[in-house]
Amino acid sequence: ITAASLKVFPAPRQRESAMVSFEQVESALTLLTRLRASLGDRLLSCEIINRAQVETVLTHMEGPSWPMSQVPPWALIIEVTETLDSYSLRDALEQVLGEALEEGLIDDAVLASSTAQQEALWSVRHNVSEANKRAGYGVTHDTAVPLSGQATFVRNVGRRLGEEFANGQMLIVGHIGDGNL
Repeated sequence: ITAASLKVFPAPRQRESAMVSFEQVESALTLLTRLRASLGDRLLSCEIINRAQVETVLTHMEGPSWPMSQVPPWALIIEVTETLDSYSLRDALEQVLGEALEEGLIDDAVLASSTAQQEALWSVRHNVSEANKRAGYGVTHDTAVPLSGQATFVRNVGRRLGEEFANGQMLIVGHIGDGNL
């Protein structure tokens, strides 16, 4: 290599984080589609996590806490960023989540109002690996599944685990927008 180019993008001036709860994986996929349509490249992260995984983190780690009144079957942790001050990122995110709440697509939503609250929303996700080690879970998989097949995949894995392992539980966390569970 005799030359290289590096394209530098401006640092984000705005960052918003939210957590939403829902009953079915299909709801997460629908919300992801809406977030992409409304916020485009501003959508930085969209992480899905199920109840069993959240409970494992809360049981085996001291720092993380859950920001909602109860742990739902499924949750998404969402992060959006914007490089311009003139665009109201929070308003745009609130609009999408408000519509989803009104339609019953999601059950609850929490928006962080400070950097500390953003970190708290992400703390469960950031402690997954260590919590799983402490719980003695030694088998993990990074599974890539097309978005169109994720709900079916989750149902099939849950069913098969129940058939094969009476006390088995399915722990899921991943970058749902990338098809990673």
